[in-house]
Amino acid sequence: MNNGVAVCGAHHTGLAGDDAKTTSGDYIPHHQGFQYYKQTSNPHHLAPSSTAMIGQTDQANHQYDLADFFTALAAGNMPAVTYLKASAYQDGHAGYSDPLDEQTFLVTTINTLMKSPFWSSTAIVIAYDDSDGFYDHVVGPIVSPSAVSDDQLDGPGICGTGANAGTQGRCGYGPRMPLLVISPYAKANYVDHTTTDQSSILRFIEDNWNLGRLGNGSSDAWAGSLNGMFNFTNGGGNPAVLLDPNTGLVTTSFTGTGGPVTKAVANPKNLFWTVVNITLDGTKSVSADGKPLTYAWTAVPSTPAVQITGANTATPNVFLLGGPGIYNFTLTVTDSTGVTATDTATVNLIP
Repeated sequence: MNNGVAVCGAHHTGLAGDDAKTTSGDYIPHHQGFQYYKQTSNPHHLAPSSTAMIGQTDQANHQYDLADFFTALAAGNMPAVTYLKASAYQDGHAGYSDPLDEQTFLVTTINTLMKSPFWSSTAIVIAYDDSDGFYDHVVGPIVSPSAVSDDQLDGPGICGTGANAGTQGRCGYGPRMPLLVISPYAKANYVDHTTTDQSSILRFIEDNWNLGRLGNGSSDAWAGSLNGMFNFTNGGGNPAVLLDPNTGLVTTSFTGTGGPVTKAVANPKNLFWTVVNITLDGTKSVSADGKPLTYAWTAVPSTPAVQITGANTATPNVFLLGGPGIYNFTLTVTDSTGVTATDTATVNLIP
């Protein structure tokens, strides 16, 4: 406390430096929009009265420390709707955050959600608040014209046809920004061309729970729908894909709500081959915890004579010495916890 006002003093040193020096620390007050509204204001940052009350009405007033989300999630108490904002050093803002620190926050959070029992009914929306338009060559549509002294888009004091503005001083849209959806129900590898904005997220929430619009000139009334990014008719089957927070590379992929499993994937499958030398491939195998696997390749007893070089690697080299015939190989992978999985590769050597 400082003169009766709560102080959030946590800070971290990321790749861009210590956020207590580059900005105000992990918590930046003017970045916390929910503090501006009585319904969600928690000026003294009071903790929830219990983990079970996270998402309910108590002294925290629906505004929590970032760690409270993960506490609730681990306790099986994930609120229906949650807005998460990274600490300053991980929020991707130029000057005090680095994209790799931002990646760490995003990947760690998404991995945790994907491994939770809630994943099968979860949608994650990643949105940004500004880009300054440094790299955007296309001007967005003016859906909210304005004519006040701060407007300059179409001339001094002009942004679109200001006379038609519902609320002056809200010139927009501004520069384009990324908006991504990650969900079992998201359309995979799909780019939606619907014009949306941040209040499209609010509109999605309103529509999902039949809440109606806010009114009073709120932009959710005209915001584009996010529904084009989802397949609610026959979707829900997208696999969860876990990434390495440091590299961004895929470590594990799984389908369902039971969490990732260690899986052996041996290739090739029923390959017809004409030369006596071949490389087997176990690189598609995955471990439940994302840590390196150990590999063991063996020839099935009924297989003709072979010589395996590098049998304890993902990609051994094999000489097929028994002449034409069917060669079967078993791959056994073991994860860091001792769990094993097997798969078979088959090569048909033909004359």
